[in-house]
Amino acid sequence: MSKSYWESDNIIRIGETQVSIPSEHGLSYNSGQKISLMVPPSVKMISGKDCYLEFNVKIAGGAVPTKLQLDPMGGSCVLRNLRIYDGTRSTLLEEIVDYNAVVAMKYDYDADDSLRQSRALVEGGTAYASRFRGNNGTSESHLTELHQNPYFVEKSGTQTVDWTDGDHTEAKCCVPIHAGVFGDRIFPVMMTNGLYMEFDLAPAQQVIKQLDSVNRNVRTPRNVFFESLTNGAVWDVVGTNRDVFWVSQTENELGGDVSNFPFCVGETFRFAKYKQPNDLDGMSGEMKISRIETDAGSGNIQVTLETAVNNAAGPEIDAEWIMYSTAMEAGATTTLQYTVSDFNLIAHEIHLDPSYEAGMLAKAREGKSIELDIYSVTNHKHSTLASDTQVTYNIHSNNSRAKSLVIMPTDATTYGVGAQVAGLGTYQIGPFDGGQGANSTDLMDTSLTSMRSGYSGMIDGLTSTQFMMGGVLVPSRPVQTKKMVTKQSVDAFHLFELEKALAQAGIAPRSFAAMQTNFLVGRAFGLQNGVADLRNKDLQVLLRYEDLSFQPTKNKIYNNFVFHIRKLIIRNGTVAIEY
Repeated sequence: MSKSYWESDNIIRIGETQVSIPSEHGLSYNSGQKISLMVPPSVKMISGKDCYLEFNVKIAGGAVPTKLQLDPMGGSCVLRNLRIYDGTRSTLLEEIVDYNAVVAMKYDYDADDSLRQSRALVEGGTAYASRFRGNNGTSESHLTELHQNPYFVEKSGTQTVDWTDGDHTEAKCCVPIHAGVFGDRIFPVMMTNGLYMEFDLAPAQQVIKQLDSVNRNVRTPRNVFFESLTNGAVWDVVGTNRDVFWVSQTENELGGDVSNFPFCVGETFRFAKYKQPNDLDGMSGEMKISRIETDAGSGNIQVTLETAVNNAAGPEIDAEWIMYSTAMEAGATTTLQYTVSDFNLIAHEIHLDPSYEAGMLAKAREGKSIELDIYSVTNHKHSTLASDTQVTYNIHSNNSRAKSLVIMPTDATTYGVGAQVAGLGTYQIGPFDGGQGANSTDLMDTSLTSMRSGYSGMIDGLTSTQFMMGGVLVPSRPVQTKKMVTKQSVDAFHLFELEKALAQAGIAPRSFAAMQTNFLVGRAFGLQNGVADLRNKDLQVLLRYEDLSFQPTKNKIYNNFVFHIRKLIIRNGTVAIEY
């Protein structure tokens, strides 16, 4: 007999609540420390995708006056590694090494304007603000926000007091957990005797950033342009001491408002020519700002120096020159730090019908197994020298259901604190323009260096990629990347392979805007639900740097992220992971 349309099916009734679970000891934590918390088995079941981490971040720049913020991805950048155990801490359910690199990858490629804006509002990140692009800047930057930046105060009116750490504010971050245990399905915490979680915090210099609009190492067309001395003249080569000048409100879109000016009182700076940023001023010394105000007559921003300087050594400073901060280049950065406080897991608890819960527990006690698939990722690291132009290495994986491999070649250089925060000397991503490098007169509205050394990929002269699985080359011919090295075009086959790999990894490839600033190599092991058994199978990576015009310049650590499905097995009160 057919079922009436008006009859209801048997359903499981659920209730939902949110539970706040604090970190152990409820302490404040600094970079390099470990945060741990315990989800008790009394939180019987959770909807993983609806759980999130909630915490505050406060930046301390030490004795260096300059405006600082976290990486634009938001609070997730401070979480370097993640480990999840069962409640007894005897079984490691999941470990993600370089967790922030995985999040950076996802947020760079699974992104559109709406997602970026929502993440900026909720997760403690910043998004592109067109009002701070300047008239000479055309590409987007997520490191220019001044009015809605959660990491420092907004100041208006005449400024005469040095910037201090008190001007950096405590930002609230609510970030999702990008781990398989916290995936799209209900997770039975009561069956694993709880969950124990550990987070290693990233080094401060890796995640704290200086604004693009004060930095000559990134996008010089965004920097503040010199207008004139207050008498309307250029800063000529006469050796006369000067202590006051104007910056252009029209070129910089400052609107006569001090709050639109990215520099602060106490900050040190110099001048550079914006199309040739390696050409610096000939001033008698580094300049320090003592006063910032709006000139009532012209509407320009007027900058007063602590000490008058002269331009006797030249060249002449005119409207083709920009200001750039030397605060991070000065070296007084040893006290750079951030503090994480009020760290909580907000667990989305699911309440099932008691009879259903009892049935699950009885099944486990009777020796029957409860099995749950977890989509996760494992990082297999490999390091090379800059001189290695024929890179070949094996990935030894024990995953029986591997989905895809995504390779992120990262810069292995150890930079000084200030250099890394300011992007000084970090790897070049372009333009490659026949040897002109940073002095190119074109393509200058392009990121010249990476501000994310260590958790963002670099092409660094890579010309082709290929893999060998079980003695068979895949694909049958090398995937070319040379066009992307020269930055004159794209290699469509490379992007096609990467798109498949990201999709298999569960990262929707909505945008390839970051293909240069976070360069990745990908290989899917199957389409849609396809998997590969990598146990006892040689997986070899072949990377070639064969163009003599663009030899690699950096030692590298390759993050080889193998995305896979692992099985959680619960039987007779024990928890096991099957790879």
